[in-house]
Amino acid sequence: VTGHICYGGRVTDDFDRRTLLCILGIYFNTDVLAKDGTGDYKDYAFSESGIYRPASIGNLDSHLEYFKSLPVVDEPEIFGM
Repeated sequence: VTGHICYGGRVTDDFDRRTLLCILGIYFNTDVLAKDGTGDYKDYAFSESGIYRPASIGNLDSHLEYFKSLPVVDEPEIFGM
């Protein structure tokens, strides 16, 4: 839905629209919020290397530490390439 609403009218080529929806599907899916048997969130990564993952529950310092650990230049894997 996000791809259709936010990008509607801006992506005019059908193949570009399909590509956009595939890439958004990496980030917007039920696995991101899946929980294990104990009620904790399962580990989920947006990339095969595990570098890119959703923010976890924690304090501000733990989030800042994670953000600082990210590469300055994004690897192609974050875009599914």
